[in-house]
Amino acid sequence: MLHVAVARRAFRRYSTYRAATLAGIFTNSAFGVIYSYAYLALWEERPGPGGTTPPMRSPTSGSGRPC
Repeated sequence: MLHVAVARRAFRRYSTYRAATLAGIFTNSAFGVIYSYAYLALWEERPGPGGTTPPMRSPTSGSGRPC
């Protein structure tokens, strides 16, 4: 029963300030798109986790010795 009362009050509060709620949704969505593109650009530039690159490995002949 407590959840229903909380949900009613939250709905009433958000329905009172409809314009502010819609502006908040729009703003958060716009910044979410900006952040997503920034992260995608960063990942393209440095695809390793945390911006690291895998260590360079020397070619071997299968026996563990360099060619």
